[in-house]
Amino acid sequence: MTPTEAPIRVAIVEDNPECREDLRALIDGTPGFSCRDVHASAELALAALPGIPPDLYIVDLDLPGMGGEAFMRALRERGIRSRPVVLTAYNDPARIGAALEAGAFGYLLKETSTAELVARLRDAHAGGAPMSPAVSLIVVQIFHRRGEIERQLGPRLFHILRLLSTGRLIDEIADELRLAPGSIRASLSHIYGALHVDTASQAVALFHGAPPR
Repeated sequence: MTPTEAPIRVAIVEDNPECREDLRALIDGTPGFSCRDVHASAELALAALPGIPPDLYIVDLDLPGMGGEAFMRALRERGIRSRPVVLTAYNDPARIGAALEAGAFGYLLKETSTAELVARLRDAHAGGAPMSPAVSLIVVQIFHRRGEIERQLGPRLFHILRLLSTGRLIDEIADELRLAPGSIRASLSHIYGALHVDTASQAVALFHGAPPR
């Protein structure tokens, strides 16, 4: 970092106190970085806004109250330009797909070494989308599966499923598409039948990469 370059400002959203403090020490102890703040929950992180947001958020997914995915959606809905990077123990396809759909700019596993974590955070700040190697392979599989689902459903039903996967309610989808709620319910019934599932949560899990039953 040159004398005129500002450090990369990082905020940490992690409920585990030991992990939270280890991350704080790593960020503050690394040249070119500054730990802007640490939060034990998504709600506390959101309460710190509006202020000057950090450049990056390190986000755990398994948080008390509002989960990591909902937190990232809330950032996007508020127009916050910070880049969230997930740091989690979960490497199952459904969680990865949901996090990326929610707005994650990177997805790293907690087994990542400290040197690799710092390097990947630099990548995220520079505009990259860092992922652990095992996660990258799963992401490729998720997008192949989504292609198969879109071919099964067709563009219109696939778009409705995509909206459902973002957490929107039936009335909200109807408003966005300017359709009657009853029409959306009928479309969802067709989606469930085509995907051989019984509920919205099962359909969304398939969209996010869960294997078929």
